[in-house]
Amino acid sequence: MNENKTVNAAIISKHRKALSILGSTLGAKFFQAETRTCWPNFEEDHINAKTNKMDIILTRDPKRYRLTGHDIIGVTTGVDGVGASKVFLNEGQKDEVSIPIGTNMEHIGVVVNDAVSKALHGDQSIIFSDAEKLCSILNTYNNDEKNRLEALREKLDKMINAIDQTINENNQKVADYRRELVASAPQNVPTTPGKGGVILVDSSEEE
Repeated sequence: MNENKTVNAAIISKHRKALSILGSTLGAKFFQAETRTCWPNFEEDHINAKTNKMDIILTRDPKRYRLTGHDIIGVTTGVDGVGASKVFLNEGQKDEVSIPIGTNMEHIGVVVNDAVSKALHGDQSIIFSDAEKLCSILNTYNNDEKNRLEALREKLDKMINAIDQTINENNQKVADYRRELVASAPQNVPTTPGKGGVILVDSSEEE
């Protein structure tokens, strides 16, 4: 905001109803939507996996979608650095949000999919007033992501079980072979199961 903090009276009168509604939100909360990672070091791990081609990794970092609530402790009007008239919520605070004074003010806070999508892609100027509706949309996204991971987990479990089964089969084949060696060895010929098997003597050389 620049030094001239006064909004033109004509602009105030033109948008009096919307400004009045925003002013009445003092003491309430506004809500925002954000995307968080589920795999903090995914990019680094992904690069390492591509370098070490034996590693297995997902093609993207699974996401979780959360809402944040912010107490409205101040509602002020003013002019920003480029001369645009705005309403400032929580001016000077970490969660400050500025709202342009204009014809679209009646849509401020309305929870629609397009606005939620933009917020999840990083537009932190978008705020919402209906926490329950926002929560419902975000949890739909969360459940979709969870279902993808659960479907992947089922496939991973099947692959792990297949590897375990192969390990057991390999061990069983070795055990069966050792028993066959012991069972088939002549009584006077020593055997070393698993160490080359039975040494057979050609009887024609003894004659």
